[in-house]
Amino acid sequence: MTRLLVFAALSACTGPLQVETISDPLLDLAAVRVDAVALAFPLLSGLGNAALSGPRADALAAVDAGRLALSMLAGCALRGNASIIASGIEFPGGAGLAPGWNAVALTRRERELVTGCLLAHLSASGLPQVVSMRGAPSLHPSRVERADWTIEDGRFFGDLLDDVQVMAACRGAGHLVQPPPAGLVDRICTEPDPIYPKITRCGLTNAGGCDDICAGSHCAVHGEQFAAIAAWVTP
Repeated sequence: MTRLLVFAALSACTGPLQVETISDPLLDLAAVRVDAVALAFPLLSGLGNAALSGPRADALAAVDAGRLALSMLAGCALRGNASIIASGIEFPGGAGLAPGWNAVALTRRERELVTGCLLAHLSASGLPQVVSMRGAPSLHPSRVERADWTIEDGRFFGDLLDDVQVMAACRGAGHLVQPPPAGLVDRICTEPDPIYPKITRCGLTNAGGCDDICAGSHCAVHGEQFAAIAAWVTP
């Protein structure tokens, strides 16, 4: 069974993160403001080189942005019947992109897939929107899902979990459609920043058009290939 992941963003004044998982289908609610979780990105450096447990997980759970990041990491990495516990808080799984991370370190491919999943959930506006994630064996969109979610927002890739962090996005073919589909109105994390076009409006490296830099399930940035997660929306 696939999972729908719901991530509740935090403000500086809120209490512990509330995390909910709802079963079926694998359509993800992209409602996490990039500025709500970006403070935790430096804390993720090297995190994939060991099991997602122990002191580093506890340290993340000690701050609001870290708890939000842990909810996203667990939801992307672990299967729906698994979870991690940090500082007494349970963070449930969902997509199953790196199902063993609660016990062992990640492979490079697993780090990249979890990174892509996390980045695909970012939203500059924080407005909720359901997206269909694709690009990994554990993601199995149904025939109905493929028929309904037909507009490619873009692909998200990099490695936030290694010692040297990379986070990037490319624009999908959906952004070439005129007039722009309604489903893309609030999906701006693949759009170039109007002042600094080398990054996107969510602060990711702007890798350009996906057709130009992606081949199969991998996309390139800084001369290096990464496994990517694609986000699709309804028209």
